[in-house]
Amino acid sequence: MKRFEKGFRMYYDDSGYLRKYTKLKEKIQKEADMMGYFAIVTTQEMGAGEALETYRDRDTVEKLFRSLKSELDFNKFRVHGDASMESKIFITFLANIVRNEVFTKTKEIRRKNKKDYTVPGIIHEMNKIEITRDSRNEYVRRYGLSRKQKEILKQFGITDEDVKNYVKEINEKMK
Repeated sequence: MKRFEKGFRMYYDDSGYLRKYTKLKEKIQKEADMMGYFAIVTTQEMGAGEALETYRDRDTVEKLFRSLKSELDFNKFRVHGDASMESKIFITFLANIVRNEVFTKTKEIRRKNKKDYTVPGIIHEMNKIEITRDSRNEYVRRYGLSRKQKEILKQFGITDEDVKNYVKEINEKMK
């Protein structure tokens, strides 16, 4: 009976038997509001799983526009000519393509660990990979790849060896 006391006021007799109860309508409604039910209405013939996936894709588009405004600063143009405006739109378009590619390719690891593998977090982690010129005027990678960086690169089919070979290629082109 204890578990029902959240939603009902219980009245017992002297012997401890339940005599009557009244609903605590506000508390019951509050609990019902917190249950997490939702409905997706569609004009297309599809199953619940497909409808949910489609809805999540719509959510992705909304997040994309939010990303354009907050991460790519697309809501403030700050340009003084048509050419500058076209350049900013083009660069934003390219950045969006890259961001979408990151989003698509890393779906598996983001599904496993939503906290550590967000798209901005993944991009931030990839920005840590850098090569610099040393005293011999050759490009070198100063730090090895972290476990997290290796996991992200794996989603793109890139290994640590591929990164090393890329640095070698750059040095050969510089000669």
